[in-house]
Amino acid sequence: MQSRKEYELDKIYKLSYVDLSKFVGRFQIPKLKRICCLPKTLINFKDAMKHNKFNAFVHFYLNDGEFECLWRNPERYINRLKKFNGVLTPDFSLYTDMPLAIQIWNVYRSRLMGIVFEQNGIKVIPTISWADSRSFDFAFDGIPKHDVVSVSSVGIWKDKKVHHLFLKGLSAMIQELQPACIVFYGKLPAYNFGSISIIQQDPDTFFWKKNSNSVYYKEI
Repeated sequence: MQSRKEYELDKIYKLSYVDLSKFVGRFQIPKLKRICCLPKTLINFKDAMKHNKFNAFVHFYLNDGEFECLWRNPERYINRLKKFNGVLTPDFSLYTDMPLAIQIWNVYRSRLMGIVFEQNGIKVIPTISWADSRSFDFAFDGIPKHDVVSVSSVGIWKDKKVHHLFLKGLSAMIQELQPACIVFYGKLPAYNFGSISIIQQDPDTFFWKKNSNSVYYKEI
């Protein structure tokens, strides 16, 4: 029987979901499963807790404080999230002025929440973010190649340096993961995506724009 102290540590670090044999890379990032399907639309986590628009994937392109509650107590939200078509993994922030330890921790937390969702029968699309080139050593770990990923371009347009770092990371991610489809939240950058299928949604809308590239995934 677990002691009270052990139980508290398990809840804090989600140790019941940890299987190191399935973690990958130098930093032992949790590895997600392939999903092979596409969302019809996205709804943010806050709205998903209030509105019954279940024919959507839930996203976390919000301020971190608005979904930190999910990390603290995911079991509280699982039954609600199960009603939706699926979820994107939480977008815990990566900033260039963060210590690398915090950046790694936030990538780890995002992937581990994906494991929590998967183990509860929820379809998961990985959200991918990065800071500068140092984060490329771990930012793409745990993501299946040739699958669906999600990226947000919100907040990159006013600062040329941030825009440049975003494009550099986007290129590195595509080279590393070779995704079949990118679910884009926000304005599309001027970038040659080649044969990659793009699904784009403007912030806080339910309207999609889809390019003409062929998609072998089944919409759900």
